[in-house]
Amino acid sequence: MRRRSFGSEAGGTADATIGNAARRSRLLKPLLLASMALASCHVPGNGGMSIAQTPARWEGLPFRQATTTAYALTLYADGWALVNETAQVALEPGEQIVSLSPVAPQVEPRGAYLQIPGMVSDRRFRYDLQTRERLMERYHNRTVEIETATGSIKATLLMTETGPIYRIGERLTTDPGGRVVFPPLPELAVEPTLEWRVRMASPWSGSATASYVVNRLGWESEYTLRTDAEQTRGVWTQWAALSNQSGGRYPDAQVTLVAGDVRRDVYRPMPLDHGGARAYSEVAPAEPYAARYQYRLPDRTTLERNSEVRKNLATAEGVPVTRSYRITSAVNLYRSVEPELPRKAQIRLTIPNTEAANLGRPLPRGKVTVYTPNRQGEQAIAGEPMIPDTPKGQLILLPLGEAFDVTAERKQTQYEVTEDGARIGYAITLKNQQAQAVTVEVSELVPNDWSVLSHSHPYERVSASELRFKPSVPAGGEVTVTYVIRIRTPNAPQRVPPSPEPR
Repeated sequence: MRRRSFGSEAGGTADATIGNAARRSRLLKPLLLASMALASCHVPGNGGMSIAQTPARWEGLPFRQATTTAYALTLYADGWALVNETAQVALEPGEQIVSLSPVAPQVEPRGAYLQIPGMVSDRRFRYDLQTRERLMERYHNRTVEIETATGSIKATLLMTETGPIYRIGERLTTDPGGRVVFPPLPELAVEPTLEWRVRMASPWSGSATASYVVNRLGWESEYTLRTDAEQTRGVWTQWAALSNQSGGRYPDAQVTLVAGDVRRDVYRPMPLDHGGARAYSEVAPAEPYAARYQYRLPDRTTLERNSEVRKNLATAEGVPVTRSYRITSAVNLYRSVEPELPRKAQIRLTIPNTEAANLGRPLPRGKVTVYTPNRQGEQAIAGEPMIPDTPKGQLILLPLGEAFDVTAERKQTQYEVTEDGARIGYAITLKNQQAQAVTVEVSELVPNDWSVLSHSHPYERVSASELRFKPSVPAGGEVTVTYVIRIRTPNAPQRVPPSPEPR
C-alpha cells in the first residue's frame, strides 16, 4: 500500500496541494482563535489575573485556614439563600490557598466570591465524605488495610465504573472479606470546604468576606387570624418561617428576608454592602428592594441544622373582617331536563389591606391559619387558605371551605331557541338553616353576548361573563332568585329591521 504525502505523490496536482493546505488552515484556525482567547482571558477577581501568566495549579501551595467570626444571611422565599461569611485570615506574599470550612453541603460553588486585598484566580469546592463512592475514588490506586479475624492485609484499591476492586498480591477481588480501613490522606476534605487560589503582593491579616449561594435554606411567610365568634373582627399576625435543610449551621446570624420570586438563570453575587431592609413590623416596616421588599430581622438568629424557626414580624389588632357566602354556577347553552344537585355555599372572609383596617402593608404570599372560638371559648381552626403576594390597598380574600347549612338548589326554567341564539331562564332556591340571616352572593357565569330580560332581585354585571345577585336569606328561611337572559351565539345573523314601504 502506497503512503500518500501532501503535494509529493506522483500524479498529484497543484489544485490538490492547494486544497490540502486549505483544509489544514480550516483545522488550525479554530485552535489558533481558542489559544488567542485563552491568552487574553482574565479570571474575575479583585484586579483579575491572566490565565496565560498563572497556570491553574493547586498542588504544593500552602493552605491558609480562615476562621469564621460572623454570618449574614439573605433568605429568599423559594428555598435558597445568599450567605455572607466574615472570617479572619492571615496571608503571606505569593500564591496560596484560602480555605473556608465547614460550609453547607448544599453550597453552590459556581458563584462563590472572596473579598480580600489580593488577586483571586481560581476557586473550588471539596467534600470527600459527601458520598461513599467519592471517598473511595480519593483512594484510587492507593494502599488500604483489610482488617479480618486473623489480622490485617494490605490491598490496593482500584475503582471502576461498577465499583471498587481490590488487588491483594497478584489477585483481584471485589469482596476482600473484612473491614476496609482508609489510612490518613493529606488534604482529605472531611468537611464541605470552599477554597480560593489567591496571590498576595505583601503580607496581610484581617477580615475577609466570602459570599456564596446555599440551597435548601430559605423562608416562607405565614399568617394567623384570630377572629371573634361571628367573624367580624380579628387579630392579624405575620410570621416568618425560617427553614434550614442545607446541612450547615449558622450561629448568631444577621438575617434579611426577601419577598417575591427572583430569577436565577445566571447567578451573580450580590454586592457585599447589600445591607438589607428592616423587618415588617411597627418598628421596622418593609422597605422596597429591586421592585420587591426586604425585611431585616431586628435580632440575630441561630439556625441549627435541619431546623425551622418562626419569627413574629407584625401584629395588627382590630382588623375588620367580612364573611360572605358564595354560590357559583355556569349557564348551560343546552336544554337541562333534570334540576341540578343541591350544593353548599362557599365561605369567604374579606379583609381590606389598608391603613384604615390597621394593615396597609405589602403581604408576601403564604398560608393563613384562621382561628375562631367555639361556644365554649376554645380556639378552633376555621380554615387554612393561601394568599398570593398582596400589595397595599388590595383585598385579602380567604376562602374557608363549604358552609354546612347554607345551600342552593338550581334548575333551568326556560329554554327557547331564537334566530340569533337562545333565551334561558333559571331559578336558584337558597336555604339558610343558621340562627341569623345571611347574604349570599350568587354568581352566574354566562358565555357569549348576553343581556338580562327579567329578574326577581337586583343584579350586578360584574364582567362580560359574570352576572351576580346578592339576596338576603332570613334565618331558617329560603329565597328563590329567578332570571331570564338572552344569549346571542357567535356568527349568528343580525336581525335587520324591514325597510319602510314607499308611499
